[in-house]
Amino acid sequence: MGVAAVGPDGAWVGVMNGFLPAPDTAKLGGVWLEPGHRGAGGTGAGLAARMLDEVVRWAREETGAKRLTLLVHEENGRAIGFYRRSGFVLTGRTERYPLDVRQSELEMVLGL
Repeated sequence: MGVAAVGPDGAWVGVMNGFLPAPDTAKLGGVWLEPGHRGAGGTGAGLAARMLDEVVRWAREETGAKRLTLLVHEENGRAIGFYRRSGFVLTGRTERYPLDVRQSELEMVLGL
């Protein structure tokens, strides 16, 4: 499933995708927000939270999953903070970042 946010001019300003890689686990991926719509001070204040709420709703109500996971770049402190404030916790599991295998992505999970 996917959620897209559209600005007043009709241009996409954000997207989040959820998918079901296993019967008990939903996964959040493909997250992107236009830079001017990021953070509480951006023109889309609360946009990421509203989009995430819809993915969480989908995972809880439509998939039967028991958890929602995601991978976030180890150096993206802003995103890690957002996900923590949204109830996600670090699992301790990491994966190599596909665009630079010297870097890692951290797994986070939200119980549903």
